[in-house]
Amino acid sequence: MEKRTVESISEEVMTKPSMEGLRVRHTITKEEAGSNQVALDVVQFPRGSVHVLHRHPNCEQLTYALRGSHLHLSEDGKTRVNEGEAVFVEQGEWHGTENDTDQPATILVIYGGAGNLEEAGYEELEAD
Repeated sequence: MEKRTVESISEEVMTKPSMEGLRVRHTITKEEAGSNQVALDVVQFPRGSVHVLHRHPNCEQLTYALRGSHLHLSEDGKTRVNEGEAVFVEQGEWHGTENDTDQPATILVIYGGAGNLEEAGYEELEAD
């Protein structure tokens, strides 16, 4: 068993333009907890932040709106996700997140079938 406190995990502030300003805590990963088939990130989206359309070719993903609300992005458009709601993303499905509110949003991101983001794979959708 590996018990972890989110606040004890170092926060990574993303600087890449496609996810600038996101605050990520890699809470359960292969490196941090020895997990081989599941990973958990806690991500804070400051107001106005966007994580562009991307996909993970090697895993499924669940997102859960822990605090606040946000827009789930897909190739079909945008869907409001309110606090307490979850979204399932199929393996390889294009998805993203936008915080269009004036409050930060905190989202739990669970990767199934991979022990970390590197194993999950990451590809951004190229802009037209």
